[in-house]
Amino acid sequence: MRHRSYMSLTGALLAIALVGLACVDKPGGGTTSGTVLYAYDSTSTAKQIIEWDADAFFTSESPTILKTVSSSVISDKIGQNLAWGGLCLDPTSNRIYLVNEATGDVVRVNNIRNQSGTISSTSPDVATFTLGSSSDRLSSGKFGQAALDTATGTLYVTEKNDSDTRIWVVSGASGIAGGTTVQPNLLKVSGDKNCSGVAAGLNGQVFAYFDSGNLIGADQISGPRLRKGSSSAFPFDAAVLVGSNTTLGKYGTLALDTGNNLLFVARHNTDASTTGAPVLAFSIGKLNGGGYNQAPDFTLKLGTAVDQSDLRVLAHPGTKEWLAALTSTGETANNKIHIWKLPRDLTSVVSTKVISNSLFKGIAFDGNN
Repeated sequence: MRHRSYMSLTGALLAIALVGLACVDKPGGGTTSGTVLYAYDSTSTAKQIIEWDADAFFTSESPTILKTVSSSVISDKIGQNLAWGGLCLDPTSNRIYLVNEATGDVVRVNNIRNQSGTISSTSPDVATFTLGSSSDRLSSGKFGQAALDTATGTLYVTEKNDSDTRIWVVSGASGIAGGTTVQPNLLKVSGDKNCSGVAAGLNGQVFAYFDSGNLIGADQISGPRLRKGSSSAFPFDAAVLVGSNTTLGKYGTLALDTGNNLLFVARHNTDASTTGAPVLAFSIGKLNGGGYNQAPDFTLKLGTAVDQSDLRVLAHPGTKEWLAALTSTGETANNKIHIWKLPRDLTSVVSTKVISNSLFKGIAFDGNN
């Protein structure tokens, strides 16, 4: 916008009004300020949470780390075994959660915005609890993406093995005492396989991604599917998207844009045997009816088909206009982070950062700064 040295009051007011209209009409024209990005570095020498300013991370060639947070509790209980997508933030209560892929141990860090450096193992700001005993967990199972419903304080964590899958529902996660073994409260759909994505919010709604499952509907559609439900159940043949038009694929992971009622889905293109745009965006309304086999509202690309092949984790701050993704080679983490500013603006481009000597399997935004 060009500024003039002299402008009548009427002209100035008119200009302000026009700018306001332009902001409303511009696709993806939401707020990005006051957002930080957290990632867990699982290298053997680090085992720490890293924080960056999101805008500086997006624009800088070598983004400056604002702080790191570590603790012997994190090293002992999470170490190099963070679950894929097993880092999530509760911005309302200022807490972060980390989930161990193999053991189901959960580390909760309180007052995360005020933490810096090493937290003592005796501090009340770091605590750990476990998802069930060994007999409660799936044989040879792995925990995966975690999500926190800020309205209810409920933590959700996916778990799967070769033959079964479910989502752990942990009520009142912020108040669970250290050392507690959480009794199973499980959310699943009989017949569905390989739940690798979960998101929560929007008045207690839960969203999940499954690689496959039983045939659905009169047309008997199979394949990867998105589900919407609550903490108690997913409807089997309602509030579900499945079919070729969805372009869903293997190892889907989710991120919920609560400000715009959008569900972002990342597809691991190498395993899905496709070179299509790897990030899909579905309006929540598509899960409320209109048929199972619906196309995404829009997609995001990274560049070439090679660049698009390996997305594994997604994160969104909820009400701010950011999106980030982590990548993998098979089950191996790497040091690459993709970040979009204003992802609803289809002219937006992705910024990719490679962080030396780091490995990432979990990432989260905090838009409350």
